[in-house]
Amino acid sequence: MRRTIFPTLLNLFFILSILFLQSCIVINLNGYNSGYKKLSPEQKSRILVLEEGSSIHQLSNNDTIYKIKADQLLEFMASEDSVLVHFWSPNCSSPLCYPIDYVNEAYASTSYTLIIITDYFDMEVIDGQNIEGLQYPLFAVNGEYYDTDICYKYHERFVADLLKQDKKNIEKFTLYTRHMLFSKGKLVSTSPTKVLKKGT
Repeated sequence: MRRTIFPTLLNLFFILSILFLQSCIVINLNGYNSGYKKLSPEQKSRILVLEEGSSIHQLSNNDTIYKIKADQLLEFMASEDSVLVHFWSPNCSSPLCYPIDYVNEAYASTSYTLIIITDYFDMEVIDGQNIEGLQYPLFAVNGEYYDTDICYKYHERFVADLLKQDKKNIEKFTLYTRHMLFSKGKLVSTSPTKVLKKGT
């Protein structure tokens, strides 16, 4: 009896595993990958790779999203006293996720230069954000450069490059924090300051 049931269970498990893997390939969840492939041609035209030799300093706020590498951001931050890099997720419901205009207004009274990096492309949510007060446009990680379209993977590789460390040597909190404060390109804090905490 056991000899007949055991192979049957193994076959059933194998079939279910195949079906599950296929569903993972077909289903696109917001935040799992960049979302770029789902965009319309018009939406894609608003997303540009920041070319080699171009500087973030040359950019001004508009409706274009620039895909960047860590070294381009480091080049920008090297001449800035304080840069707050905020990783923004369009559909995040965590207590540490805030609308873009809230983040901008919260830091308006500080000397920080604010750089906002969107985790992925959900253009309906992005277009619903008020970005008029930003000094610089929205940015995104250049997933092609980091050889992946999976959100958490290009985020990890970007942060590792930004900190010039191997991923395995970076604390998990630092690797996944949404707030990174730099001074002259050096990380000084990974926690939001009091001005960003709602109700304070």
